[in-house]
Amino acid sequence: MSVTEQTTVGGQSLEGRRQRLGASEAAIALGASPYGSAFELWCQKTGAISPDDLSDVEHVQWGVNLERPILEEYGRRTGRTIAYYWPQDKWVTHSEIPWLSCTPDAFQDREGSRGIAQVKNTGEYSRSLWHDGPPLHVQIQVQTEMEVCRFDWGTIVVLIGGNKLRYFDVERNQSFINAMLPVLKEFWDRVENGDPPLADGSFATSRALAKLYPGDNGSEVELPAEAAEWDSELLLLKQEIKSLEQLKGLLENRLKAAIGDATLALIPGGGAYSFKQQTRKAYEVKESTYRVLRRLISK
Repeated sequence: MSVTEQTTVGGQSLEGRRQRLGASEAAIALGASPYGSAFELWCQKTGAISPDDLSDVEHVQWGVNLERPILEEYGRRTGRTIAYYWPQDKWVTHSEIPWLSCTPDAFQDREGSRGIAQVKNTGEYSRSLWHDGPPLHVQIQVQTEMEVCRFDWGTIVVLIGGNKLRYFDVERNQSFINAMLPVLKEFWDRVENGDPPLADGSFATSRALAKLYPGDNGSEVELPAEAAEWDSELLLLKQEIKSLEQLKGLLENRLKAAIGDATLALIPGGGAYSFKQQTRKAYEVKESTYRVLRRLISK
């Protein structure tokens, strides 16, 4: 049975993306993505803020441009057939959950069975994230795609640093899907009811709040009762941070004084510090020369 026989296919648009939850957003709604938060996603879905336009971001463009060559090489290495390259201006909607959708990269065939093919193109700096398998947020994306498309398996194909191709077969995990769907529904109910999730401490939430409230209007507001506890905890944390910063400065200065004008210093029992001179190039600030204290890792 084809995907279009059991799901709805639609076209991509900004308004269309607002009215549904995509597979790549599922991990964000679950609080399992390093690239967003449930609060920020809620703000985007309700129209409170607009998502960033990534169409002109170069690494995003290259990711799109390299999808087909990556899949072609994957097919050559594995002998599997890329049965269909999914058009990226179309989305598939779950047959029973109208707000859940995905945009697969491709479908593939393996021994007469059809599955998802999800492509990632990542930089060398992310190599460690793939050492033991795909990152959690990518696994969640593929499980969501399998649920939407009603497939039982898929493959995550990743090109790392432009020169290392890896691929991971992923089987449908129905237990995970059964646990995931109620959480996603709770998030989507919040979207439909205008009930925001609690703000967390992530950068994504800070980014959303900066967009949501870019300025003040001169008015006064009464904070909720629990704000008194937030205030007490924040004051305590600030004092602890200040004390730790002072202790950090004390210990660093004692090490610097003990090292003097030497370059390397050995720690009794193992370990070492370097205290080298560095020069900061003059860009928008005047060039300056300074020394940096670093704890070295013992071999």
